[in-house]
Amino acid sequence: MITGLKVTLTHDDWTLYTERFKDDIVLSINAANINFEDGLVYSLVNVEAPNKETIEKLVEVVKNHRRVKNLRLVDLKNNRTYTIALLSMVTTLNDGVRGVLSKFETYYAKEYISDGNETWFLIVNKRYSDLISRLKEISYTFDYSQQSFDEILPLNNVLTKKEKEILITAYQLGYFEWPHTLNIGDLAEKFNISKTAILQTLRRAIRKLVANYVNSYS
Repeated sequence: MITGLKVTLTHDDWTLYTERFKDDIVLSINAANINFEDGLVYSLVNVEAPNKETIEKLVEVVKNHRRVKNLRLVDLKNNRTYTIALLSMVTTLNDGVRGVLSKFETYYAKEYISDGNETWFLIVNKRYSDLISRLKEISYTFDYSQQSFDEILPLNNVLTKKEKEILITAYQLGYFEWPHTLNIGDLAEKFNISKTAILQTLRRAIRKLVANYVNSYS
């Protein structure tokens, strides 16, 4: 049997450096591959920050940590209100949370980092007491709670193709700006559906995105 866990901790890792930036940055590890032969973890890291300068400062600080073997800025996109970056990172497996997880029955691991804290959403063997004990051993601060699978893998919150198309079009054409550069009638005409239908689709899409965000950070 398996179960879901939310684990929040701090420990001796590069993630502690994010405390210097307080709430200005949020990182998420979107993909990670472990090379057990080399003892290395290859990760793709998403970063949300107020501007490019903040991301550059973060990279400069993090790359000097003893566990970080390589860190590169792969992509950068400026939004109206913040900047999104994609980093490629190579770290050592030992002394990290992922190294601990690799020694236990871990079926899923998603990590978010902000203000020095690591928040992990895990799906593990239901007998997880030894895992918790080991994580506590390497942590300065530690807290955990059980989570439902829907909270960790929110499949019901994935946008449909139509929801995504309408939401992106509304955003790109200025529906969410104030004053609107695109009104709901114009948006409805573009998709040849009623105002009521377009509003229902937008609200449904936004609700799903908010639910994903709340589940990830609360």
